[in-house]
Amino acid sequence: MINKWLLALALAFISLFLQAQRYPYNHFSSLDGLPSNSVRSSLIDSRDWFWVGTDAGVARYQDGGFVSDPRLDTLNGMQVWAIVEDGDNKLWFGTYGNGLASFSGDSLVWYNTQNSALADDFIRVLKYLTKYKQLLIGGSDLFAVMTKDSIQNFKLLSKYNPPHVVDFMLNKDEYYILTGDPEDFTVYNPESRKIRYIQHGLNPRNRFWAGIVTRENEIYFSVDRDSYYYKSGEKEFTRKGLGQVFEWLEDPEGNLWAAAWKAEGPGGLFRFSNGEITDFTKLLGLENASGWGLEYDTTNACLWFSTINHGIIQIPKTNFEYIDLPDDVASDENINAIQTDLNGNIWISTETKLLQYANGEFREMDNELFFRVLLKYIDDDFSDIFGFIKAHSSDRIKEVVYEQYKKNALSSANMVDFADIVLKLGFTDKTLGGEALYNSIQDKFQQFNINKYDDTHRIFFYGIQVLNTHKILISSSFGIYEYDLTKDELDYLPNRIFNLQKLHLTADSMLVHTGGYLNYISRTQYKAGKLLPLPTLSPEDLPELPQSIFAVDEAAKRLWYSSLYTGLYTSLGEEYTSLNKLYPELPQRFSAIAFDGDSLAIAGGNNGKLYVFSSNKQTPQLLKSISSQDGLKGKAIMWLQNDDHGFLWVATNEALYRIAIESLLKRDIKIEVYNTSDGYKAYTYYNATKDLNGNIWAEAAQALVKINTNPADQPPTHNIKAELHQIDLFHRPVQWNKLTKVNPWTQLPQNPVFDHDQNYFTFHYSSTNRINPQQDYYSYRLLGLDTSWSIASTEKRAVFTSLDPGNYTFELRLSKPANITQHTLSYPFVILHPWWRQWWFIVLVLAVFVAMMYVGMNWRIRFLRKQQKRKYEVQQQLAELKLQALQAQMNPHFIFNVLTTIQNAILKNEID
Repeated sequence: MINKWLLALALAFISLFLQAQRYPYNHFSSLDGLPSNSVRSSLIDSRDWFWVGTDAGVARYQDGGFVSDPRLDTLNGMQVWAIVEDGDNKLWFGTYGNGLASFSGDSLVWYNTQNSALADDFIRVLKYLTKYKQLLIGGSDLFAVMTKDSIQNFKLLSKYNPPHVVDFMLNKDEYYILTGDPEDFTVYNPESRKIRYIQHGLNPRNRFWAGIVTRENEIYFSVDRDSYYYKSGEKEFTRKGLGQVFEWLEDPEGNLWAAAWKAEGPGGLFRFSNGEITDFTKLLGLENASGWGLEYDTTNACLWFSTINHGIIQIPKTNFEYIDLPDDVASDENINAIQTDLNGNIWISTETKLLQYANGEFREMDNELFFRVLLKYIDDDFSDIFGFIKAHSSDRIKEVVYEQYKKNALSSANMVDFADIVLKLGFTDKTLGGEALYNSIQDKFQQFNINKYDDTHRIFFYGIQVLNTHKILISSSFGIYEYDLTKDELDYLPNRIFNLQKLHLTADSMLVHTGGYLNYISRTQYKAGKLLPLPTLSPEDLPELPQSIFAVDEAAKRLWYSSLYTGLYTSLGEEYTSLNKLYPELPQRFSAIAFDGDSLAIAGGNNGKLYVFSSNKQTPQLLKSISSQDGLKGKAIMWLQNDDHGFLWVATNEALYRIAIESLLKRDIKIEVYNTSDGYKAYTYYNATKDLNGNIWAEAAQALVKINTNPADQPPTHNIKAELHQIDLFHRPVQWNKLTKVNPWTQLPQNPVFDHDQNYFTFHYSSTNRINPQQDYYSYRLLGLDTSWSIASTEKRAVFTSLDPGNYTFELRLSKPANITQHTLSYPFVILHPWWRQWWFIVLVLAVFVAMMYVGMNWRIRFLRKQQKRKYEVQQQLAELKLQALQAQMNPHFIFNVLTTIQNAILKNEID
């Protein structure tokens, strides 16, 4: 045992230095559509459109770059130093030299010294006061207030002539007009629409430019061209070293940002947080960037940093924090293990170094200490053998050889094979017990693996196992060491196994280790600081190749390990199972295994797939595989790690994924992806651990990456929406405003009604995702044609051909990744039937037909009636003629007959 004082004297830890951290960012320049690399202003409007003003015009962000709007061509070549939006959603552009312009989606309306009451055309800043419906205008020797009815100019009194209004700072209910005056503040009261002057009495009495009052009522001012002033209560001071700050911004997390122009200071972007100032331009590698403006993007949780020489920089909120390894860690040196101890320190073993990261510092374990501890153990354990050798030295020469050897061995570890030294000492005489001594020494030294080491003191570190007793076990090329965190003590644990690349301690204190050149699984009972050997696992049908154990399922008391070429194995006690024999579809190699803490084991293969097993069965059952069809991209799984919030983090060689564990066995897996645009860059590394706060620490290129896994700290994605920005007709853009009523901002038809021959559409769309739009997935459908959704893809257009007349609704679904819906857009439209199939035409035709039928029937009826009447008249005439004829024939006889009848009656006296 090495005492605490000896450990300190041996310099167990060499303190290195506070490591630099790296942050992701996106850089946009004229190559990405900016009119100029000198960006003076920016605005995210109520439509969630991001505008920037440059020294050569205005551009708007769209789908990964910036585009110019033809309606704003008048601004081309102008210096647009300010952009604001008023209460009517109208945009205002302040130009330096050309006055003020408003834009409501249709065209620009200008206000300048030639056509309005504006006193000056050199506008630097604009501020819209929603409560009072006032537009504050500041510039070179200009302060004006614009309302709907008028422009009111104010004459500014300032010791700095001419006064340059560079900022409006809200303090309570008034606005401080910052002009660089060294003595007075000009204060504007929007309610009374009057200004007044107050002596600020600040110390020192220098020119004050941009300022801000934070949510904690702290006041910051830019002072002159190289300093800033701070005041909070009775505390106040002035510091140099920023440059001339032209804009301050407080983000939602309470961090204060400053954009500084390179004047007499360094300039750039600075963050004030927890009493520390961080120069972000250095962290981003943009030391020459001269800052000008800031804009916080709430939708995308990112900061936009405007420069006057490097375009605009986007700094996303990231969950990935990179800490560079010490410079003396070779670039080609692999990290073999990363673990977190019970004090929250991160331990890293490389090929030749053992590092501890704590409180922002790396400390390196002194390699010499491992030699000293080992040699002390050798000296103690071999004292009887050394004594025997010395006692049986037959002459002084042998004694000198022995003393020299021992001196070298204990001081510098310049060791040779003990068998060789025995031969040199001449102890080969069996009568002196030489052969037995030789065998004893050779057998003992197999425990230490210190044969023929040179004087470079090279030691290789492999596995790290954290114990629940504030101790850690360290596997090395010399064997296993135990380090006590509370006592700062290092001890050597004798063991016959070396080059152990993996260490796992089970709940019953069984230490399982493998790696190096072993072709079996070695097991040791760890008890009271000692290692007691247990029977090894050496299945006869396993290949004679190294094995790698990756995880111990404590809930199921099961070990999981993988052969290099024969796949995945598990063991319960002395029994093992080859899962590849049960499931031939499994790959031959696996890289990582994790557990859900209940009944599932998740194994990551070198084919980029995850395999989910039931781990609570006697024989694990394969339940499901997860692949690229589920949104998991990559050719190999690098590492797996559970967090404390129900998610499994999966690193592949292409990206990092976060999967909801509860969805693993469901049809739709909840999976999110992170890649370079999100700040994740560790694509080809295998080691990761979880710290006491639930953060994941993973290996990266010459660095560690700290991953914040708290869902509450994840960058927001629910605010990102899909947007439709162009509709083509027959593959050609259309100026819809010349054909129909359009939305003044999007210039797309409102409640569109298309003719029957306007039935070939291409819908172009994107999203308000300004960080990684290439990760957006879209699916769509056209209600009225089909109710099923298209397969989600990154394609940003949808084509529909030869649509029949009818009512349609184009629905666009945005997701990130492919199976987590974030927003659905709907766009209804109508395609009219041809005129001969219009309802009015059909009604008209029917009406005409009915009318014709009516007229025809009436004519027919009249005709028939007339015909009938004529026929009747003819018949009547005919009857009359017949009667006349009959009468003419019957009349003489009738008269004769009547007279005869009368005569007879008289004769017979028949009076009745």
